[in-house]
Amino acid sequence: MRKFIIYVLSIIIPVFGGMALINFLVDPGHIYSNSYIEEVVEGSRKGLCVTNVGNMDERLFKKRLIEVNKGKEFDYLVIGSSRAMTISEDCLTGSSLLNLGVSGSKLEDMIALYQLCKENEVSFKNVIIGTDPTLFNANDNDNRWKSIGIYYYDYYGTEDNDSESDFQRTLIQNLFSPSYFKSAVKAIPDVLAGNTQIEYVRTYINNGGTKRPDGSIYYAKEYRETPQELVDANAMTCCHTSFLRFDSVSEKRKNIYIEFVETLHKNGANIIIWCCPYHPLFYKRAVEMKGFPPAINFLSDYAQERGFKIIGSFNPDDLGLSNKDFYDGLHVKKETVDNILKSSL
Repeated sequence: MRKFIIYVLSIIIPVFGGMALINFLVDPGHIYSNSYIEEVVEGSRKGLCVTNVGNMDERLFKKRLIEVNKGKEFDYLVIGSSRAMTISEDCLTGSSLLNLGVSGSKLEDMIALYQLCKENEVSFKNVIIGTDPTLFNANDNDNRWKSIGIYYYDYYGTEDNDSESDFQRTLIQNLFSPSYFKSAVKAIPDVLAGNTQIEYVRTYINNGGTKRPDGSIYYAKEYRETPQELVDANAMTCCHTSFLRFDSVSEKRKNIYIEFVETLHKNGANIIIWCCPYHPLFYKRAVEMKGFPPAINFLSDYAQERGFKIIGSFNPDDLGLSNKDFYDGLHVKKETVDNILKSSL
């Protein structure tokens, strides 16, 4: 038995050790080094767009973006999910904007990023809150917010949290993750060929994914030009994790949202609620989820009661949109977003 155990270990240790080494060195998500985020945020320092940007922790990037804008005042602050990340200064007339949207944003993200703004004396006159119905999904357990979780707890003035340890635990787990290893192996040829190098450019219209100085994004050409049949197929089949088991609305999350919005308003910000539309085919699926209609009704009633401005609509028919206005089931084309906001702000 002892020889067998030694034999098994002699196989397992090199295999998992090799996996961990490749995951760490290739690091396709740039989670084991801060240098990549620093290179990207340097674009904002220089007032330049950064193109060919790969995966990274968007929350830590937005944290650094806030820090490099320490002490500045903006006309508009944008918070929300990836459905708000294309909102840029293009839809404004001579006004400044800082976009702090992150993929899969939860209330914890919004609160943590707002707290970072407070700590860095970043102020704003208006706040555009990308409010997706899934913010109120009682069963959404996405915990990506924990990479900046300490600032969420700072907002509430409590030190009783384990966000940092959870984040470190995730980093260790990723070292031995087969899916991360798969991504790392796939990325090796591009890394060796130098195809993953970011570039600083003046225009945001490039082939690669682009981060703009105001924090907004411009998607890569391949994604922007997805064939319509694939866009529609995605709308018919995709189900983002935030929609899983969306069968009820959390009263707790509703109250957190109200308290947060009231805090923003009390501190002088004009509140604008962004209801980003869904692809027509996806919207038909979403309204069948038990939690979706109550979440929409809550948001509409709350905004009307408080007199807060709502821009857009989750229902694309309300805005006269068609399938061609979308990149996939959840994301609206930037040009369409610009047109909606230009006519409303």
